[in-house]
Amino acid sequence: MNRRLMVGTLMALALIFLLPGAARAQATGGSIAGQVLDANGAAVPNATVTLRNEANGQTLTAQTSESGAYNFPNVLVGNYTVTVEANGFQKATQNVPVSLSNESSVNTVLQVAGLGAETVEVSGGGEALVQTENSQLSRNFEERQVQDLPIFNDPRSLALLSPNVVAQGAGVTGDGGSVGGTRPRSNTFNVDGVDNNDPSVTGRQLEIIQDAISEVAILTNNFNAEFGTGAGGQFNTVTKSGTNEYHGSGFLYFQSQKLNAATTGEEAAIQRGDLLEKPQLRQPRYGGTFGGPILKNKLFFFGAYQRTDLKQQGSGVSYSAPTSEGLTRIAAIPGVSPFVAGLLRDNLTLAASASETREVLGVAGIPFGQVSIVTPNDLLQTQFQLNIDYLRGEKDQFRFRYSQDGQTQQQPGNGNVKFNNTVTQPVKLFSAGWIRLFTPNVVNELRLSYKRFKQDFVLDDPAFETFPNLTVPDLNLGLGPNGNLPQGGFDNSYQLYDAVSLSRGAHAFKFGGEARFLIFTSFFLPRGRGDYVYANLDELLLDRAPTVVDLRGVGSSAFTGNQQKYYAFAQDDWKV
Repeated sequence: MNRRLMVGTLMALALIFLLPGAARAQATGGSIAGQVLDANGAAVPNATVTLRNEANGQTLTAQTSESGAYNFPNVLVGNYTVTVEANGFQKATQNVPVSLSNESSVNTVLQVAGLGAETVEVSGGGEALVQTENSQLSRNFEERQVQDLPIFNDPRSLALLSPNVVAQGAGVTGDGGSVGGTRPRSNTFNVDGVDNNDPSVTGRQLEIIQDAISEVAILTNNFNAEFGTGAGGQFNTVTKSGTNEYHGSGFLYFQSQKLNAATTGEEAAIQRGDLLEKPQLRQPRYGGTFGGPILKNKLFFFGAYQRTDLKQQGSGVSYSAPTSEGLTRIAAIPGVSPFVAGLLRDNLTLAASASETREVLGVAGIPFGQVSIVTPNDLLQTQFQLNIDYLRGEKDQFRFRYSQDGQTQQQPGNGNVKFNNTVTQPVKLFSAGWIRLFTPNVVNELRLSYKRFKQDFVLDDPAFETFPNLTVPDLNLGLGPNGNLPQGGFDNSYQLYDAVSLSRGAHAFKFGGEARFLIFTSFFLPRGRGDYVYANLDELLLDRAPTVVDLRGVGSSAFTGNQQKYYAFAQDDWKV
């Protein structure tokens, strides 16, 4: 190697170890490490350690070092059989589970050959009560816990079962609760190793089908170097893979006010007489999963579908308005703007009957009544998941993931249901990963991903896109669409991640980097249609300029926040 090439190589390695920042890409599996000893406690070098995945038949092989150590740095979550063989010793086997973002320790003591059975089955395994193989603090929830615990399709709620995590306070932005005393907006979310954070308001963008989740890991402190850019908790989720056997399921989760207990607030309101009964709630969530082999021991698939149809009592508003007869009498008063009177008659929901009379522009006895408008708080959500896994020999693993989540929800306007709008929020996420085993001690992971998120607040009737907002506080009366409309945006997120795991003696190195490109555009111009707050109804009827508030958003509603980010990390786990 010439001198110039050597200097360039050393500078590149130094840059990897010294570059500030931490890669956002997260681990998609776990690791297995251990030491092989003889009955006297001496290391057994050059022993063959075979790792077999019980679900898909994948087999990996490693050789122990001079100290008897071995390491499988990146394997799928699941159950494995570890087999250890060495010349002059009996073969030993042991079953061990691998959990997300954790290292499972499998230390084996070999017996001299000829002293008993040819194969020794070692009991043990299972999740350790104290994680001694790495420094990060975490809590893992495996498949059965995710499915059986009442989390209502929200794995974030599992964090509350972890130490040092408390529920999110009212009025606090972000997701996932307060981890370690930090604000919820400091949390970060990842799905199958891909960033799942909202770049604008902080929180997750894509929701994953509960029955499609393989495991959830919540890291609370002392993160490994590959986890970063979030001061709170790291919420890592991996989805299921197909196996050598066909498995499917159908499910229905159902909630209603007839089945659910009243909340503390609802119970208190019923006792005070403010509520006659529990508010309406009907939420069926149903779907199914199916997975299995396409080519046994090589190519697998897993798919899931879910639909949620939530119908519940919506938000209501009450205001005082004239009856139809009252508005006719108002329109006849000298000085009243015919335009304003016509606008109220065509767009305002008037009182059906009179409950009081008011004085308008000096004319007494105008009939008014109370109007209550309730907008259904419905939500329709459709989700889809498709995973493909391909094992090419013992050296290569390919993982493909596609997730889709679409939501629509209606929101209320002011003064008439014709001003309601619908929020649409489709999300799509695709990722492709390649794990290459160069040698038993050198593993490389390459991951590419693309995420598309769009959010749009669409008026149910486009004819009102230029209709202003009118407010008369003394009547508690508002008229027009939501003052923040029109509103929406989209972002396209691209990620490229690569990391190398290297085992050498008592050291386990991992280093790598990531490039992330975000194309982010939002459309938001508050009060762009005009917001006019009148001191009283007389001021509105005379079509005068408001004396309270007169606002109008001006300029372009578009905002572009494109980003380019580059990260690198390096870590050495040294077992002294």
